[in-house]
Amino acid sequence: MKTLVVSATEMEVKQAMDALPGVEFLVTGVGMVNTAYKLGKHLATHSYDFIINAGVCGCFNVNYKLGTVLNISVDAFADLGADDNGRFIDLFGLNLVDKNERPFTDGLIINFSPAPFGSLEEVIGITVNTASGNQQQIDLLIEQYKPVTESMEGAAFAYVCELENAKYVQIRAISNYVEPRNKGNWKMDLAVKNLNEYLIGLLK
Repeated sequence: MKTLVVSATEMEVKQAMDALPGVEFLVTGVGMVNTAYKLGKHLATHSYDFIINAGVCGCFNVNYKLGTVLNISVDAFADLGADDNGRFIDLFGLNLVDKNERPFTDGLIINFSPAPFGSLEEVIGITVNTASGNQQQIDLLIEQYKPVTESMEGAAFAYVCELENAKYVQIRAISNYVEPRNKGNWKMDLAVKNLNEYLIGLLK
């Protein structure tokens, strides 16, 4: 199976890159714009049996331990729209995009690709341009999307894969809880370690 691993930064997958010389990696840079551009350009001239987005993420639910590896099977662009005096209105609410226009299903990007490997817990994620660090904003996101995770690339990755008819999965390890910003509580090293161990075991 010809596989591509996509990550925002080399740091997140460096251990797997060193351990898996036969696997192709694409480092896009941080954020939705970088991810969409770099992956879209790459897929214009390359094809794969399966594409894996690997990275770390924030988590809204403290019942998940830091370092837990998850499959983000549903994702959404959670800050693309308009602010109506503190109320967020997405593109669908603004009637700029039909909520069921491909690749969306009821405003979400749902991964229907059959995962060709052992199971990870599937959860809902959201993708934002600015990592959340304000409790009022966090509460609004939870109310609107009921997410488990937050990243800065996931929905863009899924968007490209869906439109390119590529089978894919988004795998992320929890590095921190989504809360008023406090990097002292983060477990980045643990998340990266667990992510790479999972990737290496999967792809070997």
